[in-house]
Amino acid sequence: RSSDLLTSLIIPDTITTISDWAFFRCKNLTQVKLPKNLTHLGDGAFSKCYSLERVVINSECPITTISHGCFYECQKLKGIDLPKYVEVIDFQAFNNCKDLKTVLINSSLNEIREEAFAESGIEKIDLPNSVTKVGPRAFAKCINLKHIDIPELVSIPIGMLDGCTNLQSVTIPNTILGIQSYAFDGCTNLKQINWDIAEKDFNNISFARKVFPNNISITVIGKDFKTAI
Repeated sequence: RSSDLLTSLIIPDTITTISDWAFFRCKNLTQVKLPKNLTHLGDGAFSKCYSLERVVINSECPITTISHGCFYECQKLKGIDLPKYVEVIDFQAFNNCKDLKTVLINSSLNEIREEAFAESGIEKIDLPNSVTKVGPRAFAKCINLKHIDIPELVSIPIGMLDGCTNLQSVTIPNTILGIQSYAFDGCTNLKQINWDIAEKDFNNISFARKVFPNNISITVIGKDFKTAI
């Protein structure tokens, strides 16, 4: 395939749209610079670019969505700084990016969709409180993640952190009213939850079935209480 010859890519700033699957499986592409005037990044645009290590995006780029599967299985991608206008990280956008350690997210982000970072190498991620929606399994099987601050959601979604086997602690805000099934299932090293909540409110939290792994004890530290669950 002629696309196998592509190793580096600088897309001119005159380009405003990258089509769906435009660079799908360009397996020898190692770095790309996106145009600063980009307004649309198509679904799967760089999906399965297995050698892609570096993506440069101007912080003022007006793009608002990191599209469905955009960087799916870019297994060597190490980090990315998202432009400040990004509002949505779509379904499986960074799924299975095994070497992805860090993502810089700005305060415009309001939604992370299903499996967006699942099975990635994320070690640390700072989620701004502008994030009000997180899809099921958004961070499932992120085995390098050790701590996460849950943003100001109403409910922690199904399987959000399922299979994060090295997760040790979580901070939960007082906006949370319920935790859905499998949210922390498989988090076998989870020891502590710091929860900004009073005991009387904690007793009213809705817990779905099988939120946590079986046969482990987790300490919950609230505003005026400490308990094991």
